[in-house]
Amino acid sequence: MLGVLIDHIFIREAFRLSSNIRIINLNQPINADFKCINTKKLLDFINTTICLHETKNDIFVSNSFQNTTSIWEEEGVILILQLLIRPSHLNFIDIGANIGTYTMYAAALVKTIKFDELLPILVARGVRGAIIKIDIESSESFVVESGSRVFDALEIPFVQMEWIHVRSYFDRAKVIIDFFVKRNYDPKSYSCQLLNTTQYATWPYDVCWIKRNVSNFC
Repeated sequence: MLGVLIDHIFIREAFRLSSNIRIINLNQPINADFKCINTKKLLDFINTTICLHETKNDIFVSNSFQNTTSIWEEEGVILILQLLIRPSHLNFIDIGANIGTYTMYAAALVKTIKFDELLPILVARGVRGAIIKIDIESSESFVVESGSRVFDALEIPFVQMEWIHVRSYFDRAKVIIDFFVKRNYDPKSYSCQLLNTTQYATWPYDVCWIKRNVSNFC
């Protein structure tokens, strides 16, 4: 797993659009069935949250975390954080992120950007088209709401998307369906079966949005 974290200095220099940067509060309470705990505060000001399954269902990870033990590899994480908070042009690449022990803390140092804010980077790197996979636990609508410029500027013939959680939220499902239908995409199953947009609640676990009039994708 390769996680690339773009720090706030780079974002400011690359976009010069601070008003378009959305700040995500990583400490905001999550209303869900699982239990979330605050991780240990490091360097007296950096902490995040970790959400746990029932210990009987996850003995190797969730069972290892308690209110008194909320971080793995603390010494290594502190070392990385001490380097990242220095004034620097350096970003953070986490290869082998696993459950995100390092990445969660590093992400707490920076601001989160909208999908469209990546467009100048993609263009600068000569990216003309892409295949996209989106799996963010029912938040897929937020990507399309903040990503119209990416879809308008690049050739994106195929989008694989987790649907199991989206189909429980009418408003979010409608945003996604309207977005792709407007751009001439068809929703299909992995077996290339065309899906009825009025029956989105019965769609499979994952779906594919495929641009019409493109070949070799189904």
